[in-house]
Amino acid sequence: MPIHLHIGTHKTGTTAIQRQLKRNRESLKKLGVWYPSEGELLPGRGEGIPHRNIARSLDNRGGPKPYSVDELQIIARSIIGKAQQYEHTIISSEAFWRIGFAAVPDLYPIEELWLRKQSNIAKIRRLFQDADVRVSAVLRERGAYIQSSYSEFILATLYKDGIKQFIRSYSHGWDYDRQLQAWGSHFPVQAHSYEDLSQSGQLPLTFLRRLCGSNLPEEALAADKKTRVNISEPLACVAFKLFLNQLPLDYHKRNKLYGKYSKIFNQQSGQPAWQDMAAINSWLTGAELAALRQSLVATDQQIRAKYCPSFVSIAAEGMAQLQPGNREPRALKTADQQRVIRWMLTQKPLKKAWFSSADPEA
Repeated sequence: MPIHLHIGTHKTGTTAIQRQLKRNRESLKKLGVWYPSEGELLPGRGEGIPHRNIARSLDNRGGPKPYSVDELQIIARSIIGKAQQYEHTIISSEAFWRIGFAAVPDLYPIEELWLRKQSNIAKIRRLFQDADVRVSAVLRERGAYIQSSYSEFILATLYKDGIKQFIRSYSHGWDYDRQLQAWGSHFPVQAHSYEDLSQSGQLPLTFLRRLCGSNLPEEALAADKKTRVNISEPLACVAFKLFLNQLPLDYHKRNKLYGKYSKIFNQQSGQPAWQDMAAINSWLTGAELAALRQSLVATDQQIRAKYCPSFVSIAAEGMAQLQPGNREPRALKTADQQRVIRWMLTQKPLKKAWFSSADPEA
């Protein structure tokens, strides 16, 4: 009875998949598919689905761990034992993709990052002993993935640098070939194309059928009224968060402020004066995007040959297009970023109190 370890990547429908698995847990159990809650893995816990806490606790980086070593052993035994009652068990978190990588990779040689990754994966293999664990990943065209990763990193951290520095520092994050090779040294690996899964218009169901069999009925996942989840923020708005990251603000204050400024931007983005800003969809110009994709073509071919025949790569003649959607890239220029900053600050000027340790209401 296989245990499917879904490792990401982010922005490939992962949140929608996890949401649907959680919403339909009981009906899926009747069909032989188990998406375990915390209470089913640790006695006395609730019905949350904190699979990312499993990854975070296994990560060999420093910092507090949600679960102790003993709790991880209990979790692993629970998964292995109870998985025998079901045809398929699914553990899902993008945190497994990032596991072992340093938060500040510039502090480490690239080979050390991969040694940490491999050590982490070996630790997971030992934890699950000889259980039938199969790794599944969803891969997105890398020109789009890299830019999405950059936006997410700005929003989730205090990152202050431009995208070109990000590409130099974090290239291991989209080295799909080496990532899957590392996992494949300990587990069977299956990779899927995000663009391919998206074509059906029912990505969670299509993904679930890939894991558990094409005969899984459509009603296995009840219709979700919230058809779009974890939507990306407009790039012009993310650019304002990049500006906030430059300021000496308390971390929580910065995030709170960004939420307020983001609301302002989204309320106004439909107005004619701001529609051009809302239409910005690329951190890179068409020429820069083409050069980036050209640099990835050779390894894209390796990924298709070894792991995912349907993996999307932009051929030389199509590099001016974005995937998915074939939209022309509308790059964020320095003038655009300055315009957004000036406008946001006229709507809600900065206050001196925000730069102190106090946290008065904004």
